[in-house]
Amino acid sequence: NVGIGTSTPDAKLEVEWTGTHNSADSIARITAPVYPSLEFYSTNTNTNNRNWKIASVYNAYGTLEFLKSSAANGAPNQTVMTMDKDGNVGIGTGDNGGRLTIQTADATTNSAVNSLMIRNLSSGTTTTGFGGEIRFQAQRNNGVNQNTGGIRSIAEVNSGSNISSGMAFDTSAAGVNSEKLRISYDGNVGIGTTSPDGQLHVKGTTNKTL
Repeated sequence: NVGIGTSTPDAKLEVEWTGTHNSADSIARITAPVYPSLEFYSTNTNTNNRNWKIASVYNAYGTLEFLKSSAANGAPNQTVMTMDKDGNVGIGTGDNGGRLTIQTADATTNSAVNSLMIRNLSSGTTTTGFGGEIRFQAQRNNGVNQNTGGIRSIAEVNSGSNISSGMAFDTSAAGVNSEKLRISYDGNVGIGTTSPDGQLHVKGTTNKTL
């Protein structure tokens, strides 16, 4: 084992900083004229094994890329994730059109492709009402962030063998989100109600207009 800054290295190479340390200090640096990179190779021959590379300027200037091999013990030359010079992240693509771009490419032609999964777990015992949320926020003209809406998956049935969920759509007033539309797990749509009892259930507090 080789130690830099330590006389008792616990790995093949261990670098230990001693003394005062701040965020401007560099513990390790990879420098190259154009293509600095760090590779992770495994000699295991399992068919699921892949070799990996983290590289800068592999396909485009200013871009950090994560690459994998196409097979066990192969060269890591397939880009799976990128971050461009503006901080935009691409998964499956280097053409990052926004803060996060997800691109799939398979042989599917007649069904939806699972492109993003949100999984919610709990340390307690879940019941009805449990689920995931995508929340939207925006900056007010005084620089303070506020809620501006959301989409929620809400368990309407929750038992040991069945969780059936509806979708709730929230709008925001003064930063407080509140549900305005519900699609129940059985396909009923409710406006102004969280428990629609028909295919379209509209409930108003004053004037009822449809």
